[in-house]
Amino acid sequence: LVRSLLSPAAPPSPSVPSEGMGKLRGSGSSRGAAPPCPAAGPVGPEPQGGDPEPPDQPPERLVQSGGSPRGTTEQGQPVHLSEACVTDLQRRMLASEVKTKRDWFIIPKSLPLPLLDLRLIFTELRKVQGLVGSDEERLSAKAFERAFKRLVCLMQDPKPFDAEVFDVNCDGTVAWAEFVLVNRQRKLRSVLSISERIYLTFDQPESSYLAFIISIVVLLTICVSSLSFFLSTIPQCRVTPETCEDLTIVEKGCLLIFVVEFTARLCTCWAVRKEVHDRTKLRELVTGIDPLVLPSPARRFLKF
Repeated sequence: LVRSLLSPAAPPSPSVPSEGMGKLRGSGSSRGAAPPCPAAGPVGPEPQGGDPEPPDQPPERLVQSGGSPRGTTEQGQPVHLSEACVTDLQRRMLASEVKTKRDWFIIPKSLPLPLLDLRLIFTELRKVQGLVGSDEERLSAKAFERAFKRLVCLMQDPKPFDAEVFDVNCDGTVAWAEFVLVNRQRKLRSVLSISERIYLTFDQPESSYLAFIISIVVLLTICVSSLSFFLSTIPQCRVTPETCEDLTIVEKGCLLIFVVEFTARLCTCWAVRKEVHDRTKLRELVTGIDPLVLPSPARRFLKF
């Protein structure tokens, strides 16, 4: 109804004779005669090119149709995304962009803190302070100091941390540049013990080339052990003494590999700091307000 009221109607042309106008008025459709042309000009703005306005589309359709990242589509319509949708998009981007790099054959004595972990901590701090919707990416210096002191404690860095050195503007707020500056100057690294390096080699295949090789060997061992067990139950694979020595030797060899792997994990699990190697746990401890209580070696062993 609104579009019909706002649609422009061409005024009568003075060059058309009165007889022609009468014929036009008389030639109506089957529903009735056409209404006379108004004397005034068009009521609403004349559309450019004569094309009707595109109908409103949901934000998801607008994003799929190539909406610009600034929050508007190609036609200039705003796109409103929920916080859950934005979080899901960020996770997908991180999952597609971040690649695991094995730069060493064995795990070194110390591992640097990835810049992505600092970015996640910075985003979580802004979310806790309710600054997610603001355009300027800044947070208070107090939250910055508390987070890095907790991070230094978790990383077991003996050097004290002074937040005033990194507040360049002295305005009580810090930005993402200060986080990068701390990472460059302090060079935060996690020092690993021998037991921790052995456990991570068996537990994280992406940590080194040796860990990747061990994971492939264990996976193949599981396949061979399962296959030999299935074959040993087939009557065609049995002989007169109701056994098969070859398959028994294969199963014992696989069992030996499993025992070695589990023993290595059991003897080194007490030294593994899950709060440092788990990104989610590290982010929760750094951005939290509860006192830091690190688990003892006995508690780590019992938890394993």
